[in-house]
Amino acid sequence: MKWLYRIEEIICVFLILCATGVLFINVIFRNFGLGIEWSQEFIRYSFIWITFIGGAICVRYGGHVSIDVIDSFIKEKSRKVILFIATTFSLVFLIWVFLIGVKAVYFNYSNGQTTPTLSIPIYLVYLAIPLGFLLMIVHYIEILIKLIKKERSKE
Repeated sequence: MKWLYRIEEIICVFLILCATGVLFINVIFRNFGLGIEWSQEFIRYSFIWITFIGGAICVRYGGHVSIDVIDSFIKEKSRKVILFIATTFSLVFLIWVFLIGVKAVYFNYSNGQTTPTLSIPIYLVYLAIPLGFLLMIVHYIEILIKLIKKERSKE
């Protein structure tokens, strides 16, 4: 799975660097009365991809919002049960949104629409949704497997 982690990080770093570079160059060009027509669209779509791939990275590192106050009031066994239930509910939600994302990609693919200035198929932009959620699903499954393995090793 380390190869997957590496690919996620490379994609995010690459897109952040590209978006920052295009933004910087566009600001300089605008000072001379020029501008890159496609810069805003490219940056917008880059940040969409960064958001969804970055969401998967956050799942891997446990960086999403959680309530830690409850942990101090419950026992270890109960904490693991609650974590298992919360992870399972999260997984169900992610699968649901993944399926909606697949439908959106299919709709836009069959529609044939392209972006205004870059002229790339719009389904490539929407592809960030199911791909990002699929990566989150993979990471949540990893979390569930680790939880189950820890419980079995203590028995």
